[in-house]
Amino acid sequence: MMGRSSIKKHFDKVAGDYDYYKKKNSFYYGSLKRLLAGLIPKGENVLEIGCGTGDLLNHLSPRKGYG
Repeated sequence: MMGRSSIKKHFDKVAGDYDYYKKKNSFYYGSLKRLLAGLIPKGENVLEIGCGTGDLLNHLSPRKGYG
């Protein structure tokens, strides 16, 4: 089983690539941001499972965001 620090190291390592692919597929991610922003009012508490680098969670402007 992976320890907490090895999991953090893994995701810190892939974070740069994750953002690269989000930029490469910006139409999809832009559409996803617009869709979710229309469904989730600003200032709500939001839990995002699998938030990656937190870009989408940040875009939603939650009162409290958990990812």
